Amino acid sequence: MPLIRSAIKKAKQDVLRTNRNRHFKTRMQTMYKNIKKFVEAWEVEKAKWFISEAYSAIDTAAKKNIIHKNNAANKKSKLAKMVWATPATTKKEAKKASAKKPTVKKTATKKAPAKKSTTKKTEEK
Repeated sequence: MPLIRSAIKKAKQDVLRTNRNRHFKTRMQTMYKNIKKFVEAWEVEKAKWFISEAYSAIDTAAKKNIIHKNNAANKKSKLAKMVWATPATTKKEAKKASAKKPTVKKTATKKAPAKKSTTKKTEEK
């Protein structure tokens, strides 16, 4: 238990802030668990619906500085990989990809450097 008055005040503020932020963090974690549960149960359509809700929860937590913005980006990336890399979606994507024509990559041409002007400007006095 802190003895200094400012430390006591800081401890009280920390408890209040923790309680205020707990809602956003638990919502984010619950959404993550729901998506993981649906992916493991092969219910990809439900997982796809929940992913937008999870993105919203993660973005809200990042906006309120509960988690860092890079941490939020990593969580969103991990969720996307989890949902879109399930065998049910990869089979559909593989069929679509095989039906498409292969694209030819175009090479970029270099532009000539700009010419410098040879005329000198004269100073007027």
